[in-house]
Amino acid sequence: MLSQAQLDANRANARLSTGPLSQEGKSTVSHNALKHGLSAKYVPLSDSERPQFEALETSLRNEIQPAGALQESAFQDLVAAAWKRSVVNRLLAEASSSTASLFDDDPSDRVRKLLRHKADQDRAFLRALRLLKELQTNRQLLAEAAPASTPGLVDYAKVTKQTQSQTRFILEMKAKLGLDPDPSLDDFADFQQQLQKDAA
Repeated sequence: MLSQAQLDANRANARLSTGPLSQEGKSTVSHNALKHGLSAKYVPLSDSERPQFEALETSLRNEIQPAGALQESAFQDLVAAAWKRSVVNRLLAEASSSTASLFDDDPSDRVRKLLRHKADQDRAFLRALRLLKELQTNRQLLAEAAPASTPGLVDYAKVTKQTQSQTRFILEMKAKLGLDPDPSLDDFADFQQQLQKDAA
């Protein structure tokens, strides 16, 4: 059991141990447990890494050209995964003496963990890339399928749904547009011609 003097001494010491008070000190200790940042929800960047990250983001943005908030969100996930993949590759190069050591029957614990992180980041990258491709394809299909005067005729899921037959799709589109369901126009190309004729 503590005496009153020990209890008072503990309380006095606790008042002195409040951690850093300055913003710089708080910023420094916030990274105390950070080892590589591969599991972080955000992308931790040092001042020296920021230009490289921004160059990667700019390069990917120029190539992919995301449009809209949904594509931008998927794009940010893609950039983060691409950056973390490059970090894992660099750490793997530093952790192993040769490429052959990566395929040892019993790799070191650090190499095993890094390989697991690499697999996670590869999956995240491919998932974001697949989503971006799907969103961009759907946007393009919607732009091509709908005439300029009547935007938003169908849900993009119906346009890309693979189990839906082409004939049923054409009939549904004709019904939505109020066109005559001519049974001789069951070819998609004929349907597009009919749409253009009716729009004119």
